[in-house]
Amino acid sequence: MQTLNRNMKGILQFDADAVRSAYVQEHAVHEEEFSQVYAVAISMDEPLFNVLQDGNIEVFVKQKNVYFNASPLQADETTKLYLMQKEDSAWRILSITN
Repeated sequence: MQTLNRNMKGILQFDADAVRSAYVQEHAVHEEEFSQVYAVAISMDEPLFNVLQDGNIEVFVKQKNVYFNASPLQADETTKLYLMQKEDSAWRILSITN
């Protein structure tokens, strides 16, 4: 959960290095430019962890998002699945699905 919190905090602070540090090295986020933020996760609640046979971990969270690309601001709540992989002794995000 520390990795997900670091990612959320990095987005809120517009800290691209903090965001990138939450993802595995081969993830596409390392190639992206962070010139604008269109949405942020403002909370991640009720985490459920599932350890997979390959050693990765699925983390299901109830996530609240705020979107900046519309006026007035829009928000929603959805369940997200974060697939986590251990890399250099730290858990990092491998993928995110709705």
